[in-house]
Amino acid sequence: MPRDLIQREILTELEPIAEDCVHRHLSMTKDWHPHDYIPWEQGRNFAMLGGIDWDPDQSRLSEVAKAAMITNLLTEDNLPSYHREISGNFSRDGAWGTWIGRWIADKMSQRIAADENLHMIFYRTVCGAALDLVPDQAIEAVDAIVRNFQMPGAGLPNFRRHGVLMAKHGVYDLRQHLEEVLAPVLRQWNIFGRNDFTARGEQVREWLATYLDDLERVRIPEFEEQRDRLLARERARA
Repeated sequence: MPRDLIQREILTELEPIAEDCVHRHLSMTKDWHPHDYIPWEQGRNFAMLGGIDWDPDQSRLSEVAKAAMITNLLTEDNLPSYHREISGNFSRDGAWGTWIGRWIADKMSQRIAADENLHMIFYRTVCGAALDLVPDQAIEAVDAIVRNFQMPGAGLPNFRRHGVLMAKHGVYDLRQHLEEVLAPVLRQWNIFGRNDFTARGEQVREWLATYLDDLERVRIPEFEEQRDRLLARERARA
């Protein structure tokens, strides 16, 4: 019976795939600057530079939009700290080192949705290759992530309040998480159609299927029922 590969061994085996993905990412990404989207003439210096400091009253966003924007910014700022495993074990000149440098630069500049989609394609491709390389280990990782998923900013101040506000108003909720995040990538990887798992992997796949079924048939309807009742009470008070 073959032994499990450790993380560094898996990353080493996947480096040629990562290199192809890096080249594809660099060929498709487009550099941008904040003033491409925010008119330069609307910019102001801070008071210490002779201008005026920003005040919350200047915002034209709704409370829901503010919650979504703040949550996204805090989440994105926190993401680049999750690169230690790769940066500590691989050269900056290799595929993994190049990707980490580019990814952090993208995150720190708060890039637009098109770049986020390119990041998703990179990780989706690499994870698909991991499923081909070590099917049982990879499905165990997928199952663990799906079951225990939390946004990277989950421990930040007011994160739960902002999350509830966004879910209540349909910005991001359990149904969207299932139908727009989980289901497409699980289909892409053919999780429930592939035949390269051993009994160990088959068991995990059954656990994953049970979890997803409970999410769709029980947890999501319960959440939506509670949300609809809450919104109805708010409308009645208005």
